[in-house]
Amino acid sequence: MPATQALIFDVDGTLADTEREGHLPACNDAFAELGFSVRWTSDEFRGLLPMAGNAARMRRALARLEGGLDPGEIDAAGGRLVELKRRFYVERYVPRIPLRPGVAELVNEAVARGLRLAVVSTSDESQIEALLERRLGGVAGQFQPVLGQRVGLKTAPESPLYRRCVAELGISPG
Repeated sequence: MPATQALIFDVDGTLADTEREGHLPACNDAFAELGFSVRWTSDEFRGLLPMAGNAARMRRALARLEGGLDPGEIDAAGGRLVELKRRFYVERYVPRIPLRPGVAELVNEAVARGLRLAVVSTSDESQIEALLERRLGGVAGQFQPVLGQRVGLKTAPESPLYRRCVAELGISPG
């Protein structure tokens, strides 16, 4: 068996509990900012997680509002919601989100051993990079590549995004 050359991390639930501590309240803040009567509970949000991406979840919530919005209004409002949510997540919540226990130690040990680090996530790259910089500042730049929703889909270890990450790292999956 070849020696480990790299570690590929997910973010949500792996590096940190970003769903409950960041994405959920940032979504609720965005809805409130734009005057929509949507406020997800933790249980409701957890139930939405099988749907990939907060943009799709937010558009679905808009489509279900009483009185309804037409498709054009949903698209326009959805785009504004997503941008607000990203900003709120980075500015308001990343500073509060701790890493999961043991993550900093694992990352620092990996760096000390010369392992390469990467991230594959459904999160937006700017959100991933903000969390890495805030919580792992000294080694945040060691995470290369950082692949998120802007570059592809991450649906399973066999996904194109994982394959791309392995190729960019120049390693084999084994």
